[in-house]
Amino acid sequence: WIDRNQASFRAFPLVKGGVGIAGLVVAAFLLASMALRGPGVAWKPYTETTIKEALALNRPVIIDFYATWCTPCRELEDITFHQADVVRLAGQHFTMVKVDVTRGGNPYHEELLKKYRVKGVPTIVFLDAGGKEREDLRLVDYLPAETFLIRMRELASPKQ
Repeated sequence: WIDRNQASFRAFPLVKGGVGIAGLVVAAFLLASMALRGPGVAWKPYTETTIKEALALNRPVIIDFYATWCTPCRELEDITFHQADVVRLAGQHFTMVKVDVTRGGNPYHEELLKKYRVKGVPTIVFLDAGGKEREDLRLVDYLPAETFLIRMRELASPKQ
């Protein structure tokens, strides 16, 4: 399709081949980077039952309010929530919950936004094992994995 007009210069077949090879290299790189990033955090959708079950097990809860159009939300998902230590700690000590607020107007989500006083995304709410929010840990922007781990460890260890 690219040379229907029979390009008149001799190097065109080389350019066409080079563009094709470059496209294949980019595609291979993207596929490899997705495969190498490893598993991510195992999220559950928000339900009152999920929260009650976590509290019955004495597990702290981390709630991620996000939207698909939100760049910092995607960075959290693609980088922070795929970092091996974050994934391991999340699986061992926490119940990880997501609330997708991409499309407004969902009455249940609107109720959750009010309940947790969410003004924008991303907002990450940290609930201790008793169900009380640790407001000092609340996150309202992208945070690298190393800093997020500090908050997770703070939530996992009982406050003195």
